Amino acid sequence: MKDVLQKRITGKSPMHMVLVADDSGSMKGDAAQAATKAIHAWVNELYVATRGKKPYFRFSLVSYGSAPNIVAEALDVRDVDVKPFVLDGSSGRTNLVAALAAVRQIVMRDGATEEHCPPVVFLFTDGKPTDENGHDTAAAAQAALAEAHALKTVPLPCGSPYIVALGFGDASDTFLREVASTPQLYHRLPNAQALIALLPDIGTPTVGGEGDEGTVGAFLENASAVKER
Repeated sequence: MKDVLQKRITGKSPMHMVLVADDSGSMKGDAAQAATKAIHAWVNELYVATRGKKPYFRFSLVSYGSAPNIVAEALDVRDVDVKPFVLDGSSGRTNLVAALAAVRQIVMRDGATEEHCPPVVFLFTDGKPTDENGHDTAAAAQAALAEAHALKTVPLPCGSPYIVALGFGDASDTFLREVASTPQLYHRLPNAQALIALLPDIGTPTVGGEGDEGTVGAFLENASAVKER
């Protein structure tokens, strides 16, 4: 298989972008409003980046609380109507295991070929995974880490997915560094409002270009180094 990091994001080798958005009770209020605004801004950036081009991105959106809610699945980003999508923190506990399992099923049924770029999953959360009683136990964290590992090692023809993790509030830095594909692909944010600038910045790959520009490797390097800019 061609080195996945050297794959160029094009109409013939599109990238599947998956956003996993925490909508549990702790997100209620300003955090949910800011996260909603960030998602709308990001989808708009992806739309602008591919306007007038062949489909460069497929887009899936999953919100989660006690259970995952698949809002969009493997759509051309230009066909995504994100305006009705609103997070409000009314979805219960933080069942990250179920959310990551839903994402694993999404990428497995996507039908990506060897020519496609590997999927990139963006997870943001303001808390720790909880058990069925709503408690953030060690067992709940271990179960979520096991599901994250299963997602990162799915043997897709295009290459296994990468996870970029964004945490704020009561999120555990140690836990989310393990969830992310590399520790550098985890970012601690001061608050949910920081998502409004950061998500479109690190989540919108360069398309076209020459040399390393527009490759999977360049995109992930940008996502890793964003703090340094």
